[in-house]
Amino acid sequence: MKFRPLRCHFTASLFSAILATALLSVLSENATGFQLLSPPSSPLDEATSAAVRTLMTTQWERNPTHEVQSKQTFEGASIKNSTLLVAYATNRLKQNKTRESKMIAEELTNRYPDNLDGWMLKIWLNTLEDNFDIALISMRSFKKKIDTAKNLPDTTKILIYKRLGRLIGYMQGPVADRVNKDVLDGTILAVADGVAPHVLKSFNENRDQVLKKYDDLLRTQTNKTQIELAKVQAENEQERIALERENQLLEQAESQLIPEKERIRRAASQQVSSLEQQGSSIQQRLNAISSDVQAAQLNLQFMYADLAVLTRPRTRQYVSSYGLRNEILNVEFALSSLNNEWVGLSNQLNGIGIQIAQARNSARQQLDQIQKEINRVNGAKRRNLGKLARIARGPVLADGKRSSMKNRATSLVTYDELSEELYRQQILDHLPAN
Repeated sequence: MKFRPLRCHFTASLFSAILATALLSVLSENATGFQLLSPPSSPLDEATSAAVRTLMTTQWERNPTHEVQSKQTFEGASIKNSTLLVAYATNRLKQNKTRESKMIAEELTNRYPDNLDGWMLKIWLNTLEDNFDIALISMRSFKKKIDTAKNLPDTTKILIYKRLGRLIGYMQGPVADRVNKDVLDGTILAVADGVAPHVLKSFNENRDQVLKKYDDLLRTQTNKTQIELAKVQAENEQERIALERENQLLEQAESQLIPEKERIRRAASQQVSSLEQQGSSIQQRLNAISSDVQAAQLNLQFMYADLAVLTRPRTRQYVSSYGLRNEILNVEFALSSLNNEWVGLSNQLNGIGIQIAQARNSARQQLDQIQKEINRVNGAKRRNLGKLARIARGPVLADGKRSSMKNRATSLVTYDELSEELYRQQILDHLPAN
C-alpha cells in the first residue's frame, strides 16, 4: 500500500486567522516582559525628568537615607505630573513604604484618571493590604478606563487582564474566606463583560493558574506537613525513651536520698542524745558541788565567828584557836577544790553545748543539701512528665514553621509579584538621554 503525502489547502482568510491567532499567542507570552501601562505620551520637561531620574537611580536603593531624600525630592518638585507620581509610588514601594505608595496611587487615579498605572497600583496595593472590597470596586472603575482608552495596544490589554486574572484568582482561592463573595462575583462579571475572547482567555488562564498553584501548594504543604510530623514523631519517640530512662535514674536517686536523709537524722539524734546524757551527768555533779560549796561556805562562816571569839582581846582563852585555824584551812582548801572542779565541769558542760549545736547544725546542713537534691530530682521528674504528656498528645509542628507555610500559601506575592525593578527600568527607558 502506498501512502500519498498529505496536502493542506488554505484559503487566504483562514491563513490570516491562523496567523492572527499565532501572533496573539506570541504577544500573550511576551506580555509579561512589560509592566508600565501608561508611558509618557510626550517628552518630559527637564525638571520632571531630573526628579524622576533621581528617584530611580541615586535615591533608589532601600535605606533610611534614601527614604528621606526621595521624599524631599518629590515634595520639592514644582510639577507633579503622572510620570513623577508613578515613579514616586514605585520608589515608595522599593523603600517598603506600601501605605505611602498606595496614597500616591490614589492621588494618581484622582488627578490623572486615564493613567492606567495609577489604577493598577491602587488595585494591587489594596489587595496586598487585604483591602479587598476597595480593590474589587477599583477593578470595575479600571475596566471602564480600559474600555474608553484610545489606541490601547492589545499587548497592554493582555498584560492588564493577566494581572487582573491573577488577583481575582488570589481572592477566589488563597484568601476566599476574607473576601466578600457577592462583591467578588459582581466584579468578575463586570471585568469580563464585552472583553475580546483571546483577552478573556488570558484572564481566565491566569486566574486558573493561581487557583491551581494554590491547590498545589496546599497539597505540597499537606505532604510536607506529613513528612515533618513523621520527623517530629520519630524525634518524640527518641525523646520519650530518653525521658523515661532519665526518670528511672531520678527515681533511683530519690530512693537513695530518702534513706540517707533518715540516716543522717537518726545519727544526729543519737549524737545529740549521747551528748545530752553527758551534759546531764555533769549538771548533776555541778548541782552536788553547788550544794557542797554552800555547806562549806556556811560552815566557814560559823568557824570564822568562833575564831573571832577565840582571838578577841582581853578574853580568857579557855580553848586553843590552833585547832580551829587548821580546820578552817582544811575547809577553805576543800572549798577551793570544789570551785576548781565546778569551773572545770562548767567548761565541759559548755563544750558539750557547743558540740550539740555543731551536731545539729551539721545535720541541718546535710539534710538541707539532701532536700535540695530531692527537690531538684522531683522538679526534673515533673518537667519530664510534662514533656511525656505533650508527646502523648501526638506530634505537632512548631508554630513558626506552621505559620511560615500558611503565610506562603496566602501571600499575594506568591502568585503575583509587582516588580518595582521592572517599573524602574521601563520608566528610565522613557527618559531623555542625559
